[in-house]
Amino acid sequence: MTRASGALMPAMLASALALASAGPVAGQELRYSGSVGYYTGSYIFGDRTESVAVLNGLSLSRGRLSLTATLPLIAQTSTSVSFLGGGMMPTGGPDHGEVTQGHAGGMSMGDGFDVTPGDPVVRVSYRVVQGVSAPRVLTVEALAKAPVAPLSSGIGTGAWDVGVGASGMAVLGGTMVLGALSVWSPGDLPELVLREYADVTLGLGRAFAERWSLLVSVNAATTIVEALPAPASLGMSAGLRTDGGGNWTMAVSSGLTEASPDLALTVGWTAPPWGVR
Repeated sequence: MTRASGALMPAMLASALALASAGPVAGQELRYSGSVGYYTGSYIFGDRTESVAVLNGLSLSRGRLSLTATLPLIAQTSTSVSFLGGGMMPTGGPDHGEVTQGHAGGMSMGDGFDVTPGDPVVRVSYRVVQGVSAPRVLTVEALAKAPVAPLSSGIGTGAWDVGVGASGMAVLGGTMVLGALSVWSPGDLPELVLREYADVTLGLGRAFAERWSLLVSVNAATTIVEALPAPASLGMSAGLRTDGGGNWTMAVSSGLTEASPDLALTVGWTAPPWGVR
């Protein structure tokens, strides 16, 4: 899911812990979710880039089927890092051709942050397995990212991205085991080829005090840019289930290669569902 499996996946998995006990929706439900993420790193560049991503999404569910639309708003201090659906990736932005050399200087915007709408992501998902006697969930999904952000901002690729994925959770001896796999075909930049890639996240967690959960996770992807190492990160997150079916999540992750941010901090929330006819 375009690097959503990277820096933001710890928060997504913590949210899944809070939602896993919910059964399939009998009628139609509308649910709002959002998050704020802070990313910082020098990646392959000489200067550090700081980024803030605000995501707002609406999900409409009926039975096991869900349709979700997410709109990002991105603020960052350079145009050298792109927001590929949910995580930061050093593409060089307007100077993306330099990234093929393996390292580049990057482009600073000067003082402060520049704010740009990101590319919206649409997701259609189907819950194949929903445990009743034992907590277990398996979901498959198809995704598309629309080219909205201008190339000059460095935020997007200026092309459609499409992907498919699956995620699941099961409780084994009191330990929650979570995993996600996605395969994406990203659009190429004018002077930089982005490879089709697979993205995998694995997590182990425990629930306690009825409402809380803790999770550790590792994320890795295959190579996206030929001259760069494959992205990888290690994360930890906490989730709190609220009354009515909502939840809060807090996550921190650390990049393990130059293709990932050095540090990512995320706070996410999901409102209780609204029933609609």
